[in-house]
Amino acid sequence: MKRYVRSDINKKNNSDFVIKDGVLKAYRGQSKHVVIPQGVKEIDQYCFSGSDIVTVKFSKSLTSIDAGAFARCNSIRTITLPNTLKKLGSYAFTRCENLISIDMPDSLDYISMSCFEECINLTKVNLPSKLKNINYKAFYKCQSLRQISI
Repeated sequence: MKRYVRSDINKKNNSDFVIKDGVLKAYRGQSKHVVIPQGVKEIDQYCFSGSDIVTVKFSKSLTSIDAGAFARCNSIRTITLPNTLKKLGSYAFTRCENLISIDMPDSLDYISMSCFEECINLTKVNLPSKLKNINYKAFYKCQSLRQISI
């Protein structure tokens, strides 16, 4: 049974998340199934990097995932990004070795450098139809990548 950690950004006794001015700075919880709190607009650099989280449900207020935020999260298998997301930072999901699929929203128009680099089991990517730029090495060493849909 999955155990999700739910949070309200306005609760003062929430020790699982460190949030400042709408930016999720750190995750200190124990759950491997995380729900990003409503009101979080940005996930800061390396916030979840190297953690053993399995699933992430993103808030509908999220607009930015910064550099390395989920780098080396090897237990994540699928990612569905929210329709409000505008920016994916460099190395945001790099070296997520068990990541197999990504669904990106139409609101996203830019994929930063090395964003999914070395996601060696990534097989399927759904790109946004309004995508303007895929930066250098965005999918570098994704040798299992077989399907890209736009």
